Amino acid sequence: MDDVIAKHTNRLCKQLAAEGMIENDEIPICSYNLQVFVEKTIAFAMIYTVAALLGYLLEVVVFTLPFASIRKYSGGYHCKTFIGCLIVSVITIMLSVPMVAVFDGNNMLYFILLAVSSTIILFIGSMGDPESDYSIDIQNRIKRFGRLMCLLSVAIALLFFFIDSTQHISLYIGSSVIQVAFYLIIAKIKHKEGFQHEEIVEESITVSTNQFIPF
Repeated sequence: MDDVIAKHTNRLCKQLAAEGMIENDEIPICSYNLQVFVEKTIAFAMIYTVAALLGYLLEVVVFTLPFASIRKYSGGYHCKTFIGCLIVSVITIMLSVPMVAVFDGNNMLYFILLAVSSTIILFIGSMGDPESDYSIDIQNRIKRFGRLMCLLSVAIALLFFFIDSTQHISLYIGSSVIQVAFYLIIAKIKHKEGFQHEEIVEESITVSTNQFIPF
């Protein structure tokens, strides 16, 4: 399916270049960004459809907002294919529901895992492409944004936790931080084993929604 999407997005970008809307040397980045947009639109549509059918749409939306916001900059383990990404994304995000059920009434476990996970994210900062030719300044900027989003998510989670009627919101936000940390650890282990991390971080879209990528 990756090839099908890439083929059509590349064809569209070539047409845009032929019409003078973009330059020829902009075709690769245009095609890549468009492919990311299409794939992630499909992924989020699938995730929210499944969540709605199971009656957990609001909860999953609360989970995905901080989850995607942190991973936008911190990165982590990514699947090699769109189908793999789609399957793992749906499974991972839907796991937030039973995870919250475990944390509900077990505050100590929740706070311990949240503290450990946020520490991991703050320590690692970002698991971008180790072969990236971006400057140290750009890489540090990405790490700072990842840490900032983590701190913001944790602060909001703690705020909601102490509002009795909205503790579940806190648990879903906290679960997103915990799962981001989990995939950062997996990526770190894979990297140590010689795994080539394949995430592409384009400077031109660092702050764009095209990087709201679960996997």
